[in-house]
Amino acid sequence: MLNISYFKTVFFNDREWETTTVDTTLSEYPQFKRDLKRFSETNDQLNLRVLVQQWQHTAQLLNQDDLWYLLEQFQTSEEMTSADLDRWTHLVLNELEIIIGEFQFCRIAS
Repeated sequence: MLNISYFKTVFFNDREWETTTVDTTLSEYPQFKRDLKRFSETNDQLNLRVLVQQWQHTAQLLNQDDLWYLLEQFQTSEEMTSADLDRWTHLVLNELEIIIGEFQFCRIAS
């Protein structure tokens, strides 16, 4: 769940920063979703780790600890089976769908 007071603290009540962060996350999500699925399906360990690390930074910026934890599971993906990769991919995408939905709601409400 998005914490609006956290945003106001982190971005010093700067609406432009908030808007930029939300818009960037919304615009980059579709490509992330495609890449995450593709790298998981093809078991592309190197690109999967790079992609996940980039989004871990986003999760930290957004104060999304649950998402960060789910993404962290991919850092050990060499030890995961294909079924594990499918499961973690599904969990990450479900969590992100919730966050993206909240962002879209915030954009409409503002």
